[in-house]
Amino acid sequence: MEAKNVELEGSLERALQSLKAADVQAQNQQEKIAELEKAKHDINLEKQQFKAKVRILASLLRYVVVT
Repeated sequence: MEAKNVELEGSLERALQSLKAADVQAQNQQEKIAELEKAKHDINLEKQQFKAKVRILASLLRYVVVT
């Protein structure tokens, strides 16, 4: 009976370690997702700024061509 308890405790300890490792991995992945979402937001903001600059330059070009 004692041997069976030791074996079960070992199995439980391995399962706990596995869960802890999975939790750390999930947390790392969540952090990476947050970083990627921020990068995406920053890129979209930069894209909108470039589009605005292109519109301004296109307007200036039309003005220069017309005058």
